[in-house]
Parts: sequence; C-alpha cells; structure tokens
Amino acid sequence: MPVDRLAARPHRRPERSPWRADARTLDRLTGAASERDPDRTLERATIDRPPAAETVRRWWDALDDTRRARLVERTPLLVGNLDGVPWPRRIAANHATLRAEISTRATSTSPRNARRVLEDERLTALSTGPGLVDRGGRPRFVLARDPDREAIVEYVGPAIADTDDPWASPLDPAVRAVGLFVPGNESDLRQFEGKAHTMSELVHTAAPGSTGLVVWQGGRFPVGPFGLSSRAATLLANRYGRFANAIPRDPDVRYVALGFSFGGSVVGAALARGLRVDAVGHLASAGLGPGVARVADLPAAARVPHYAFMAPGDTSVGPLLGLDLPPGPTGIGHGGDPLRDPAVVRLETGFERSLTATGDLEVSRASGLLRGHATILEHWGTDAKHGMGAVLSTGSALRAAPRDLVWRLAERIALPWSPLVRADYAPSFVDVV
Repeated sequence: MPVDRLAARPHRRPERSPWRADARTLDRLTGAASERDPDRTLERATIDRPPAAETVRRWWDALDDTRRARLVERTPLLVGNLDGVPWPRRIAANHATLRAEISTRATSTSPRNARRVLEDERLTALSTGPGLVDRGGRPRFVLARDPDREAIVEYVGPAIADTDDPWASPLDPAVRAVGLFVPGNESDLRQFEGKAHTMSELVHTAAPGSTGLVVWQGGRFPVGPFGLSSRAATLLANRYGRFANAIPRDPDVRYVALGFSFGGSVVGAALARGLRVDAVGHLASAGLGPGVARVADLPAAARVPHYAFMAPGDTSVGPLLGLDLPPGPTGIGHGGDPLRDPAVVRLETGFERSLTATGDLEVSRASGLLRGHATILEHWGTDAKHGMGAVLSTGSALRAAPRDLVWRLAERIALPWSPLVRADYAPSFVDVV
C-alpha cells in the first residue's frame, strides 16, 4: 500500500480500559478522610469500581489503628463496602451507615406510606434488632450496606473472628461450612429479613456453631419481567463473585454457593467468571447462568459438585427453564436447565414433614407434598430444607425420584404432580459431598 494512502488514514487512539480504583486512589481517600470534607465523589466512584481485594488488603495492612478508625468514622460507606477490609471493621462501618440512614429518614418530609414504614422497620431491625441467631450481644454482622445501590449483605452465624488482619479468616474457628446465598428477583430491603430468616434454618439445624450463612443482596435486583434479563444477572454476578472470592479462606471450611430462582443464574454467571466454592446448590433456579448450557461449559475449577431442587407446581421458573436467547450476558433467559444436566444431582423437595424427621413414608405423605416456588425456602422442616442443609454441611439427602417423559412434561407446564405420590414409590437417599 502506498505511503501516502497510509498517511491519509485517520489515527485511531488505543482503547482505554474503564477506570478502576487502585492503590493510589485508596491513598488519596486515606488522606482526604483526615480533612474537613472527604472526597465523596471519589469515594462513590471507588465503591462502584473498586480495586482488587488484594490491593485493599495491602492498603489496610499498611494503615495504623488511628487511620483505620478515622476511615471508619469519616468514610463508613467506603469501608463498609470494600472487599478486602476485615469483617469487624466493615460491620462497624455499616452500622454507622445504618444509623445515618435512619437519622436522615427520620427528618425527611417524604410521605410515610406503607412501603416507607416497612423500610424504616427493616433498617431499625438491622441496626439494633436481635437478629436471627444469638451473637452474644454483638451487633448484627452487616457486611455491606449501600443505600444508593440497594445493597445489603449479612452474615448469619453465632460468631466471627475478632481480627483486624486482612489476610486472616473472618470466621469463628468452630465454623466448618459457610453458605453464600443469593435470593431471587424483586429482592429488596423490605424482603431481606424474610429471606435471611427462611434460610437461617440451615444454621439452626446444623451442629451448634458449625455453620454460617451469608445472605447476599449486593445490588439492585430486577423486578417483574426484568427478572429474565441476562444482563442483570451478569452485573450482580460480578459483584457477588468479587465479594465471595475476597473472603480469606481456611482450607478446612466448606464454602457453598446457593442460588434461589434468579439468584441461581447469578451464581452460575459468577462461576463462569471465576467464583471459587466447594459445591453449588440451585434452589428452584432459573438456570445455570447466561451462556452456560451445562456444567461442562464452566471453567475446570468451577465444575464442583452441583445439586438442584425444584418442587412440583413451580409456575415461576418451570415453564422458562432452558431459555437463553441469545446465549450470553445480554439476552433473555438464564442458561441451561440444571434439572436436565447429567452433571447435576437432583434432590427431592419431597414432603412438608421430611422423611428424615418422621422416618415413615406414610407419615410424611400425610403432611402433603411440598409444592410451588418460594415454598421451598419459606416452609421449615421439609425434605427440601433437609437437603439444602446436606448440601451446605454434607450428609444424606433424599434423591430425586426418576421422571419419565410424562412427568417431565408435567413439570414443564408446572402441574403440581410428583412421582412421590405413586403407590410403588420407594425413597432413595444419596450422600452429598
């Protein structure tokens, strides 16, 4: 090609990577925290596009106690939402954010409608309420609170390690298993307490002190038909994966990702992007994640044991499983159907009174089948909850009964039928690993 033709071509600037906070940003914020007016614009940008957790750990480790305390006092929103900051400091910062939020709302002139009243109650419960487990009088373990992003994350467990070491495990030494639970679409501040309460059964029924649960609502969840959005699941997955991978790991502690409904897609998308866990539970899941047709599509490190639950008569996700148009992070739907993937072990949602508790099929049958969508979370003492506990802490769970084409079709159109009502049904159990 002639040189003059090359010269006539317009010069293209190299594409720049999107801005992300780094060590220098954190140093600027540290300095600003000692001034009269901290840089709120930079603080907000850092929360939205945070540095790597390893960068945060090195920064925090280099600070003395005075500067750490000043950051918690002057920039609680930043400290409470930075992955890599030790949990006790995050909790202190988030309680400061909650107190400020409650104070601001108390002086607001906005109409006090039913929604606002309920939100005020939820904030007060998080700030000063007793919570869902006995924590020895300590404040609730709120690991994130960002009103602008509608983010709220709580650790439901009896104790955490009292450490300011950013590389040390935040868990009490007795804890052997931790669930990382993502709820479904339409989750917000008003519903958070209910979601945490229903899943706290897994903590209460485990050996005392052995199990913890993170309830993760780390951003704005979609509402209504927007729950079909692959993009919404992908955006939340990026935050969820960063949070989970930033937890300093004790190799003797089992970490399990649990996703309900839309939350199952968030978990799957996070696995595709590097989430590290020991097992996965899809709870009435919307899918394996945008662009993930089967577990074999995931990175090798994410092909850990997968388990799935879905009750008969699930009209919310049953008819939509497998929808992914076009496959990937910008379409409609949530990837492959976990119930049809041979790499996923399906466990029964079973009966309202679990077979493990009754030890008698007829007694459990008399209690009725567990049916519907949210019921697998909301009802206590069921085979579904027992199975979730086994996925979290390992143990024996009720294996799904075989389903031929007729049963699968009934499931697809959300009929409330189950092979467990057949006269020849014989329970079978499987060891969860």
